[in-house]
Amino acid sequence: MSVEPRPVPTKAQEKYPDAMVRDIGPPKGISADDCGTAAVLIDQQIDGPWKGLFTFHMYFQPTKQQIEQLQNGAYIEVAMTGNGLMPHYVTIQEA
Repeated sequence: MSVEPRPVPTKAQEKYPDAMVRDIGPPKGISADDCGTAAVLIDQQIDGPWKGLFTFHMYFQPTKQQIEQLQNGAYIEVAMTGNGLMPHYVTIQEA
């Protein structure tokens, strides 16, 4: 069962005050019917070993039914397709 992305929470924006909020949609050549759009918070690393790289934060909100499934032993799967892409879908798998 897919968990829907949610808008970027205010607390997340406060945690990363220099980050940008953007909507990430389907890549060129892919229909919006085949790939949804999600709001992301984009934070650039200023120093350290990841200096200059971007971190893409996505936020998901499970439904009450999905929370119940998790409490009954289901697990969360976060996945990506492609090389170097951020995880772009979250599903809850039955136990």
